[in-house]
This record gives sequence, structure tokens and C-alpha cells, in this order.
Amino acid sequence: MSEQNETPNINYFNELNSINVAGKIKEIGNTKKLKYLSWAWAWQEVKNKYPDVSYEIVRYENNLPYILDEKTGYLVTTRLTINNITHEMWLPVMDGANKAMRDKPYKYATKNGEKTCEAATMFDINKTIMRCLVKNIAMHGLGLYIYAGEDLPSEPEEIKQPVYRPLNPAEIATIQKMIDKVSEIDPDFSIVTMCEALKVKSLAEIKHNRFNNLISRLTEKLTPEELKEEPKTEGASNE
Repeated sequence: MSEQNETPNINYFNELNSINVAGKIKEIGNTKKLKYLSWAWAWQEVKNKYPDVSYEIVRYENNLPYILDEKTGYLVTTRLTINNITHEMWLPVMDGANKAMRDKPYKYATKNGEKTCEAATMFDINKTIMRCLVKNIAMHGLGLYIYAGEDLPSEPEEIKQPVYRPLNPAEIATIQKMIDKVSEIDPDFSIVTMCEALKVKSLAEIKHNRFNNLISRLTEKLTPEELKEEPKTEGASNE
């Protein structure tokens, strides 16, 4: 019985994902470098640990191992199965500049002038199939982290936080008088204790957006008679 069948409860993904592949990483590309693993090493590593592993090169029309779109180029697909779990992966056929190759040469503009992407050959397709297989293996855990930067979402636009002005003198005076009245019925309550609760050093550091909430909280501590003596502050704006 194989090791794979003897240890069915092992989380094979975690085992493969924990393997350090740093010394096996290679790079491809003339300008923008893409990291990858040797297909021979990756297959050997997985096969040693899971002898029952199997893969399939997906066949398309006319039993060809690729699909071709005249506008976008060639694409290959593989499927790999470990522990009866199958993942599918695909990869475009690319040249040394990581441009998608088509069935005919085409030109494209760069900051260094016009470049040509040559037509793909069966050699290019074969290399891509094996690189696709390595990426397929990564879906099962081995070397997955080296692809971490490849499929990250674009950085979200910075969210602008609203900027609130500090309390104006009239608002500070209103809060001060209400605190004085609250402290008459609750000696432990003071400007100091309230500032500590709000994590500010003084009333002048409190932002305008907190004014209404503070008034509501102080109002809850006062009786209707005490409130009648309180001056009213006009609805403050954030201008």
C-alpha cells in the first residue's frame, strides 16, 4: 500500500505548502521577471510524497493540447490530482518579454520603441505546458507562495477621511457649563475625568463631530429643571 493511502488524514496541502522552495526558484523574462520552479524538480518532490499523483494535459479541438484565439493568443490547460482532489490550471504561451504569443508575429509599443512578438512554435507550447503543470502543482501547495504577487488585487484608492475642526469657543463654553452642573450632583465627574475618557488633554482638542454626542451624554445626567438654565448653542457646522 502506498504512503498516500496509508495516511489519508494528513492535510497534504499544508505539508506541500510548508516545503521551502527558495533554493529551487528560477526567473524568466527579459524585463519583468516571473518566478517559477523547475517542472522536473516539482514533479519529483510531489511524486516522492504522493506516489498516486496524476496529471492530465487538456486536449482541445482536433486533440490539440492548446486553444488558439487569433486576437489573444495560445492557452494551455492542465489538471492535477492528489488524494482524489483535482485542481485545474491554465497558462498563456508567452515570449521572453512575457507577451502573449499568437500564430503570427505582431508589433507592440514600449518606452524603448517598437518591439516584435514572434509567432509561437511547438517548442514554446511545450515549455508552457510544463510551466502550467508547475503552477497546477502550486494549487496543491508546493511553491504556492512564490505566486503571491502575481494575482494580488490592485491597490485600492486611498479613502479620504473627513477632517473635523476643533470645538469653537461657544461650544467649549456650553460643554464647560454642563460639566459644572453635572459635577454638582456627581462630585467624581469633572473636565479631567471626561477628557481622560475621551483620550484628549483638554476640551479644545475635542473635534466638532463629537459635540452633539457629548451634549446628549451630559443631558442624560441632568434634570429638566437644570437643563432649563443651560444656554443653547446654534447648530455648529463643520466649516
